[in-house]
Amino acid sequence: MTDASTEVTHGAVGVGDTTMPDLWVKLHRLARGWSDLWPSDDIEYERGNIDQSSEELLRQLSELDAGLWCTFSEAAGWTPYSAIAVSWCRGATLRHVWKGWLASGADLRPEAASERPARLLNPETLPNTRSFSRITEIAEKQSLVICALLVALEQEIDLDLPFEQLVKAPPQVAAFLLSRSARLRGDHDMTRLRKAWYSTVAGTAYDIAGQASDKSLALH
Repeated sequence: MTDASTEVTHGAVGVGDTTMPDLWVKLHRLARGWSDLWPSDDIEYERGNIDQSSEELLRQLSELDAGLWCTFSEAAGWTPYSAIAVSWCRGATLRHVWKGWLASGADLRPEAASERPARLLNPETLPNTRSFSRITEIAEKQSLVICALLVALEQEIDLDLPFEQLVKAPPQVAAFLLSRSARLRGDHDMTRLRKAWYSTVAGTAYDIAGQASDKSLALH
């Protein structure tokens, strides 16, 4: 006798023990659950469990051709999560990821929920560098891509660009550099850089909770 559940999905492209539509739904359901958790003493533990479940789901994409997932995601409509999922597919590059993320129209801000998709990027696709100039080069100077790489790399970053370029960072990049200022390394005057970045970010969509408007923060 044929298993009824197998009959239902007969002919669908398999992804591990599921199908592409099912995996897409599960990935986004987990993301919503992560964001909707009620603040409590256990929230980090609960979010950690959801992250682990998400990564286990993403690993099932390892044998799926990146082109197939991209075609499916284009039909469904790109989201940041379907974009980062490409990085777990066979033959994927970060160009696939950024094309999908940018097509989604979703922004990236220095907030936990907004940063989460970037944290789920396949680490094997990330560049092995601490150089900020190299990151901007790889990102082709696209602000969202620079910021996503800063989130995904989660390490100390060498500010090896001239001060004159760093001080002119666009608001989105300035906001992410500020949020990670403790991990920035270099010979520049960091107080002057932070003051310039705070001024750039103040009043923009990346001024989370108006923090950049507090000039006292620039001194710390």
